[in-house]
Amino acid sequence: MKSFDEDQFKRTLEQIPWETAYVFEDIDDVVYAWEEMFNSALDDHCPWREKRIKHTTQPPWMTNAVIKKMNSRDHLLKVARKSDNSSDWANNREARNNAVSALRSVKREFYKNAFEENRNNPKATWNTIKTLSGSEKTNKGISKLQLDGRAIENATEIAEQFNSYFSSIAENLRSGRGNTPSDLSKLVNFVESCKDFSVPDITKVLRCFRL
Repeated sequence: MKSFDEDQFKRTLEQIPWETAYVFEDIDDVVYAWEEMFNSALDDHCPWREKRIKHTTQPPWMTNAVIKKMNSRDHLLKVARKSDNSSDWANNREARNNAVSALRSVKREFYKNAFEENRNNPKATWNTIKTLSGSEKTNKGISKLQLDGRAIENATEIAEQFNSYFSSIAENLRSGRGNTPSDLSKLVNFVESCKDFSVPDITKVLRCFRL
């Protein structure tokens, strides 16, 4: 918006034939035509620009030395784009390679130390793995469920359907195994072959397998 000329923008708005929007009978078409003319004026005087937004919080492995290398890379890129000189582009490539190498090095060292320090702390180790994999911390949950050809969006009903399914799945699996023939020959042979290793008698083994 540094080069935005408010007076020129107002003059452009005064010259737009707004009345042409009212040739349509449908109000939606009128609004659409009006927006098209207004947005066209905006694009001429203050077009969209893409900007890279810096993170408000830096990653835990980021250091001031790496930040300096990244800033140097970005500065030399601007210089190379402006001059389009081969030596400036070479300087930019070197700075870019240095920044990438430094970033990889500090990340590798950070995670190496993190895993060493949390070797006996499963929770902290898992949190470190999640930051490495980039997984999100927030759980968005399930907002819609398709069941028997209908869509369920009510949160309470979705929870009840899941509860009903998981509370009955064990019984369904148990009933499905009722007529399944059991071949115990392999298990018997296994137990017989292990007699020399103080394996319990066959009845105890079968009881453990609920056969």
